[in-house]
Amino acid sequence: MSGLNTVTPGNLVCKYADDSYIIIPASNCHTRLAEIEHIESWSKVNNLTPNRSKTVEVIFVDKKRKLTATLPPPISGISRSTTLKILGVTITGSLSMAGHIHAIVISCPQTLHALRLRVHRSQGLPAEGLFEVYRGVVIAKLLYAASAWWGFTSADDKQRLAAFIRRSIRQGFCAPDYFFLIL
Repeated sequence: MSGLNTVTPGNLVCKYADDSYIIIPASNCHTRLAEIEHIESWSKVNNLTPNRSKTVEVIFVDKKRKLTATLPPPISGISRSTTLKILGVTITGSLSMAGHIHAIVISCPQTLHALRLRVHRSQGLPAEGLFEVYRGVVIAKLLYAASAWWGFTSADDKQRLAAFIRRSIRQGFCAPDYFFLIL
């Protein structure tokens, strides 16, 4: 990441593997294009090719306040989105985790169905083995990056996760002591 700094003080560049994020506060929104051009020139110097088709702009808004300022005009060639996926966690422009929770709640029951089929095909799996597979696959999916997104999760979304864990316990996929995870 050497040499990759922002053009304007107060802006922040975060780079993870081959993903880059430019965080620009509202007071510096006029520097958006300069920051993108800076990243592109840095990329060329370092023999990299930025992909503008994957570049999106997300404007984060405090959902507790009404938007009083006018939004800046869109940047040519860059789409504006309401969600952003950062390292596998979906974040909305209002800092809600509803999209991420929805994706988890959709994918985990599919995983349970696959586990159920696998258990039937193998003529049964001891409960301890099933708990270990559940822990290694489903619980890992539920808790992935939870320390980053749990504080932004609404009470309704926490209830959805709790309902999924209760259903898993009822169906015998996990031990009752896993319920503590969502409290």
